[in-house]
Amino acid sequence: MKGLILAAGFGTRLKPYSSMLPKPMFRLSGLPSIHYTIENLVQAGCTEVFINTHHLSDHITAYVDTLSPGIPLTCVFEPEILGTGGAIANLRDGLSGGPFWVVNADIFTTISFRDLLQFHEQGDWLATLAVHDYPEFNKITMDPDGSIRSFLDNPTSNERQTRRWAFTGIQVLSEEILEYFDQEAPFSSIDVYTDLLSRNLVKGMDIGNNRYWADIGTPERFSTTSMAVNASAIFDHSPPRDLDIDRLKGDGSDRKWYRITHKNQGLVVSDHGIRVSDHLDEYRAFVSIGNHLSDKQIPVPRIHGNDDFSGQVYLEDLGDRHFQDHIQDLDHEGDVFKWYRKACDTLVFFSQEGVKGFNPQWAFQTPSYDRALIIEKECLYFFNAYLKGCLSLGLDTEEFIEEFEYLAQQALEHQVKGLMHRDFQSRNIMVHQDRLFLIDFQSARLGPLQYDLASLLIDPYVDLNASMEQRLLTYVIDRYLDGFGSMDAHQFITCYHHCCVTRNLQILGAFAFLSQVKGKAFFKPFIPKALKKLKFNISRLEPACVPRLTQIINGL
Repeated sequence: MKGLILAAGFGTRLKPYSSMLPKPMFRLSGLPSIHYTIENLVQAGCTEVFINTHHLSDHITAYVDTLSPGIPLTCVFEPEILGTGGAIANLRDGLSGGPFWVVNADIFTTISFRDLLQFHEQGDWLATLAVHDYPEFNKITMDPDGSIRSFLDNPTSNERQTRRWAFTGIQVLSEEILEYFDQEAPFSSIDVYTDLLSRNLVKGMDIGNNRYWADIGTPERFSTTSMAVNASAIFDHSPPRDLDIDRLKGDGSDRKWYRITHKNQGLVVSDHGIRVSDHLDEYRAFVSIGNHLSDKQIPVPRIHGNDDFSGQVYLEDLGDRHFQDHIQDLDHEGDVFKWYRKACDTLVFFSQEGVKGFNPQWAFQTPSYDRALIIEKECLYFFNAYLKGCLSLGLDTEEFIEEFEYLAQQALEHQVKGLMHRDFQSRNIMVHQDRLFLIDFQSARLGPLQYDLASLLIDPYVDLNASMEQRLLTYVIDRYLDGFGSMDAHQFITCYHHCCVTRNLQILGAFAFLSQVKGKAFFKPFIPKALKKLKFNISRLEPACVPRLTQIINGL
């Protein structure tokens, strides 16, 4: 019993990723998808496997050459793509000798190939197609005995009322069918099957709902399949079909978030997107920094697993309650102060404990919060995204460079050096079982503790009043200043006030960019609050040192 894996396609639906790697080499749980197909065939009793190739064929051939499944594996290169029918015709001599399997390369399944063979051997029809109910792909109509009646690419309104099934891309063919594969390539195997329908020579075997099947031919479907396969392993190898995967609402980043549940277990997935090349990026920073923080007992969601190719990180599920929501539900100022003290304590612990053993090479943007970052990613970001992009103000940024330099110098002078989160605000703090946990830590780098404190206390999502901000600033100084080395309160506060301004510039730049360019309307209502904060924060600096900036901000 032989098998053919159809692996020659361009993977057009998977572009741009498939321009660098053929789709059979897209990895699920660390292994190329073609590995699982070969494994299924071997387990079903296949004695030889042919693999047709064309697009980026060297990748497939090189991998297949590393395998030792105990049966021959032969890659057959097609100089021109022959189509599914042409591929079978091209291997007529190799596939003869009895029934044989033909399987698409862009699927992942737990379907029993042996069951399909046993069904096929019950009759004298020439082709058995594994089918199931999959609304997105349902095109096949069948008689009660399983005889396929039609392949409906464009069903009429009446045909839409007829029950239909989807072809899984898995089939068993009798040797006798090869004489019908006599067309000039390229052509589709479906064309051959269609010609045989009137003679009841093509059957469908409904695999039901107790087996998992997934098409991995698009980035979205591949990512969903990757989640199911990896989460299945984390959930003690629960069947992928039993998992519920729900999309969660994200905030400012381009990452996608999901919740996967199975019985009483749950995971949250941070999906950074497919990673064909293994370069240092946000995904790698997320994993490296997240594991480091966990090792330091800093309260972050535990990483249960990660997948380098899909760019997915599988996290402890901390629920849906942000610190922002928790604070806004409190009625008494005393309770607000109590919870913010917890947040300040967590912040200091993150900074001073997290810096121990931190490798700056983990950071995917810059290893530290420095002058260049402040000027480019905060000051100029504010000017370009907010003043110019949002307000359409015609300003020459060169006139403000000297003041930007001053801000950068002051934000870095007298800093309490530590690990800086860089987005330590109420929507990046989760409340779970009366404890605070930090999320979105992938941008962490070396930098001033005062910057994170500014991020927390001037956060427009909560909009603390000036009195509460001062109480919390005093709390941090009274409790922790002695442990920060040779620094007095005035120096700490001076650095803090300048960090408030640089952080505030970053906030307005981000809110403008996300709402105007990215179309994320969630951020737009917070722009007035952030602007009000900026006017207050700039007022705490010496006007003579930032005269142009003070003037332009106060005039907004």
